[in-house]
Amino acid sequence: GVLDGGLHMSLEVAGSLGVWMNNPDGPILVRAHPDGPISIPIKEFRDWENIIHNPDYHPEGDRSLKAHIVDSMRLAWSGFKHNEALPLLADAIMFHDIGKPATMKPNPKTGFNSYIMHEKVGAEIFREDYAMHYTDEEAEDMEWVIRQHMNWWVVAKYGKSMALLNHRAFPLLCQLARCDKSGLDDSVWEERMRWWNDRV
Repeated sequence: GVLDGGLHMSLEVAGSLGVWMNNPDGPILVRAHPDGPISIPIKEFRDWENIIHNPDYHPEGDRSLKAHIVDSMRLAWSGFKHNEALPLLADAIMFHDIGKPATMKPNPKTGFNSYIMHEKVGAEIFREDYAMHYTDEEAEDMEWVIRQHMNWWVVAKYGKSMALLNHRAFPLLCQLARCDKSGLDDSVWEERMRWWNDRV
C-alpha cells in the first residue's frame, strides 16, 4: 500500500493510481485515463509540511497538513481497501483540506492556526481547478463532500441533517469523516455515527 518517499497508493487502485508525496513542488495526484495516467500537481499544497494543526484536532505525526493526509490515506487503505469507492475516497482525502492554505490565520487564543471556512473555499478551488479531471458525477460528489466534511460533525437540526443523509455521496462523506479523524480515538467517530444512525 504505502511506499515511503514515492507512490502512496497501491497501483491496484483503479481510479487514482496514487500520489507522489515528496515532489519538491507539492504532491502530484496520478489519475487513470483512457489515454494513460495523467499527473495533476496540487499547487495549493506546495508548502503543506509547514501548515500546522492544533493537536486537539489533528495530532498526526508532526501535526502538519502533509502528516494528516498521509495518515488519513493509510487508514483509508487499511479500513476501506475492499470498498469499490476507495479511489474516490483517496481523492476526497487528498482534496478535503485544499482550502486550508488560503484560509490559514494565526489564532492568538489557541496559539495555533485557524482555517475558518476552509471547506467552502476548498470546494470552490476544487470546482475551478480540478473538477475537469473527473466525470460530472464524481466532480459533483467530490465538491459536495469537501464542502460538507465539517458539517458532518456539527450539524444538529433535523432538516439539515436529513439533507446530508439523503445525498447520494453521504456514504463517501462518512468514510471521509472517519479518515479525517485518523489521529483521534475511534470513539470520537463512533459516537457521531451513533448520532447519524439515530437519524436513520
